[in-house]
Amino acid sequence: MNKKEYGDKIDLWHSGECDCTLQEFLGVTEKEYEFFVRNPGLYFANRGNMITANQVKELRDKTNLGMMECKKALEVSSGDIPKAVEYLRTQNILKTSNLENRENKDGIVVSYIHPNNKLGVILAVNCETDFVAKSAEFQEAVRKIAMHIAATNPMSISKDDLAKEIHDSEYYVHYTQFMQDPKNATKSDELRAKIISGKMNKFLGEVCLLDQKFVMDESKTIRNLVEELNAFFKEKITIKEFERIQIV
Repeated sequence: MNKKEYGDKIDLWHSGECDCTLQEFLGVTEKEYEFFVRNPGLYFANRGNMITANQVKELRDKTNLGMMECKKALEVSSGDIPKAVEYLRTQNILKTSNLENRENKDGIVVSYIHPNNKLGVILAVNCETDFVAKSAEFQEAVRKIAMHIAATNPMSISKDDLAKEIHDSEYYVHYTQFMQDPKNATKSDELRAKIISGKMNKFLGEVCLLDQKFVMDESKTIRNLVEELNAFFKEKITIKEFERIQIV
């Protein structure tokens, strides 16, 4: 905030429209406010090198890192939040460890419409920060996943999300077919269970999004792709939900 912007805020506060102290209204710490009152000229001269408590809090909320790490990153980046996040990444301070315990409430929703206008996908993917959500790399990756969904028509995100009735019905089909084949009559119970389990895993790999082979690169699954995004952005990336709509 420059000198004019501060002057405008002070004028607004003096108008009586704000039920708070001037310090609270300006969003500065007690020390910053005391310095501002005593030396307003010097305060603005050094403003570019000063980091406010609100800036530190905002960066901490985005990264879940400690106060001193965030303060140093903001000082290096002259108070620019996106640059501070990038600095933390380049210094390997934002790590992918313990991702499962971290919250990822940010993200984007994308849509993909097939050129024939008879097939569409809406996909929501979560990340941890607005910085990642707005990045071109993240948005492009999410769009590719939406296109994959359009092509493969998965039934669920993971095997844990697959409807129980679908799982049980498929298992019954494989079990019945196996038991009706005379060649399997002499196989042990352990071998029978292993063979049927293999058939079920193949089915789950075909209908569960995370276990499907990525149509644009079949050397990896969608799960592998998400793991690559975790490592690249050093954030927890998760597929939240999707909807595939088709006119047949």
